[in-house]
Amino acid sequence: MFEASLSDPKLFVAIVKALALVDEGSFIVDPEKVYLAEMDPAKVAMVELELPQTIFEKYNCDTKTVFRLSIDDLKKISKRVRSDDLIELILDENGNRFLLRFVGRVVRTFSISLREAESVEPRRPQIPFKTTIKLVPDAIKSAIMDAKVVGDYIEFKATEEKLIFSSSSNVGDVSVEISKDSEIVLEYNVEELSRAIYPLSYLEDMIAAAPAADIVNVSFSTDMPLKLDFLVPGGGRVTYYLAPRREA
Repeated sequence: MFEASLSDPKLFVAIVKALALVDEGSFIVDPEKVYLAEMDPAKVAMVELELPQTIFEKYNCDTKTVFRLSIDDLKKISKRVRSDDLIELILDENGNRFLLRFVGRVVRTFSISLREAESVEPRRPQIPFKTTIKLVPDAIKSAIMDAKVVGDYIEFKATEEKLIFSSSSNVGDVSVEISKDSEIVLEYNVEELSRAIYPLSYLEDMIAAAPAADIVNVSFSTDMPLKLDFLVPGGGRVTYYLAPRREA
């Protein structure tokens, strides 16, 4: 049995949008948390979601359960949430449908058919990062949207003094510099010069998690995968891993 309720519609919508990298997801619920880990279809990126029971107003789960559903269906339904709704999440007793109940001026119940659950979780990458910088989420969101104006890829570069985002194409160039002493930088740890290039098409989906978070940890090393760890108030997190572009 699994039932939970969430009183923050904006948080619910942001979390659902944060899963846009994948078409389907296997959710693991237990008495402590809701968890998901999925690779994107091209195996270029991974999203990991963890929501402790403390985030929810009500949380009832008596045993570990795995269920899989369409993220596309979840996104469509989330667009129907109203600002004054209480969101109730329910796995029906037969275990073959997932219910979303929006309780406001009226009570609306949506039902999603479950898919066959996959038993194997993606293995979390073990990467020795040389750079880890803690930022206000809007900072990286803004840099990525600036880069999208001119290019398809963005370079992350970290020196002892500043974090630099840059992109270029036949359209033009853009560079965004954030000093380690900036008020939007909460922690700055650079062991050595780090530089890597990542596809903006994936990052644009990843920054959908920004409205749900108050902090993002940006971790990378030269020509190594990127880790973006969005920390959700109350102890939750949305974490992404993204493979770099290898230059010839």
